[in-house]
Amino acid sequence: MSWGTDFTTDIFLSHLTFETISEIDDKIKEIENDIADNMAKLKMWAASNPSDIIPNDYNDDIISYISSEINIIIESILDDNISLYKIKLYREYFIKNNK
Repeated sequence: MSWGTDFTTDIFLSHLTFETISEIDDKIKEIENDIADNMAKLKMWAASNPSDIIPNDYNDDIISYISSEINIIIESILDDNISLYKIKLYREYFIKNNK
């Protein structure tokens, strides 16, 4: 026997519709791949020499440019993780209600 708190919540998946469990699984894999790609980009920024990756137009403000690029990547990772969590919750709901 276990105990816990049971609650109902409304989650909105903007611009997404799914007909089958395989469509949901495909979307989960797509988001996981996007997260992995962004993690690789973040590692690239951490390991690179700024002069090799910064456009010449930004040589005067290297720190701001790198900070901006990293912030974009981190925001994308955070957004993707939220979407991934919502879709995984929907997957559980879909399976439970389509038996």
